[in-house]
Parts: sequence; structure tokens; C-alpha cells
Amino acid sequence: MKRWGILILACCLLLGLAACSSEDRASGESYETDKLGESLSTAFFDFQVNSATMTGELEDYEPSDPNNRFLIVNVTIKNTFKDDTSIPMFDTDFVLRWPELGENPLLCEENFASNQLPEEYEIFKGESRTGDLVFIVPSSQTSFTLEYTEVYEDEFEGNTFKINFEAAEETAE
Repeated sequence: MKRWGILILACCLLLGLAACSSEDRASGESYETDKLGESLSTAFFDFQVNSATMTGELEDYEPSDPNNRFLIVNVTIKNTFKDDTSIPMFDTDFVLRWPELGENPLLCEENFASNQLPEEYEIFKGESRTGDLVFIVPSSQTSFTLEYTEVYEDEFEGNTFKINFEAAEETAE
């Protein structure tokens, strides 16, 4: 009988903790900046767009449509999450938007360039990672928004963070 009491008490504690953790998470808010190099703070990490450059060719690759170009978005992500030693990151965590694109955001290209962030990686507590996200965009488009929405392990969606920027044309060296 004592075991049942302990089991019931443990279940009550777990349910209580689960309820507290979901109530503590914010959702539905949107944070945004229009400045390259300005950092936004999510529940898991800080991130910033360091630079954004458009180019017709990247490491001997060209977009298949001549009306498109590569957009290279260099980002820095710093793990600030208090509860883990590392956070998993994916190339689908960040999406690209612009007004004419509509509701469906653009995902970055699969990894093919040397400075591109991998499809999956970890950032350890207190550490940061800098790399490129590569997108194929219309040549005529230069104003973009890089967006991240917090998604927790239980699929709870938190706040959304947006960095608006103008892409520069790559200069010949």
C-alpha cells in the first residue's frame, strides 16, 4: 500500500511540474529588428544576421533558373539555454520570407557550400556557431526577413523572431 502512495505522489508531482513548465512558456509574441548585427534572444539562443549577400555563382554552382540568385545569409547563434548542456539545431530552424512570397516560407538549400551550416548540429551551452544559410531567390528581390519560431520538444510553439534586412550584391575581388 505504501508503494501505491509513493507512486501516486510521484505522478502528482510530475503532472504538477508539467503544468508549471507549459504555463511558464511564452507564445504568440513576435520580436523583430531591422539591423544587421543586432541580436535577438529566444528561449534557447541568441542569434543575429552578420551579413547578407546575393551572388549568381557559389563554389561553381549556379541556380538552374537564370532569373534567380543565391542569397548567402551569414548568422551567429549562441546557446543561452539554461536547462541543457547543448541544443540541437537543424537547417530548417530558420526560414526566409518576403512579401511577394506569400504564406509559405523558403527553406535553405541542402548543404553544398564550404561555410554553410550543416543540416543538423549541436551548440553546447555558452558556445556559439557562425555559418551561412544559402537560399535561392529571385534576382529582383533584395529585401528579406529571416525568421525563427520557438518549437519545444513537445511541439509547443513559442514566440517568433524576425530579422529584416537588405541583401548586398557580391563585389568582385
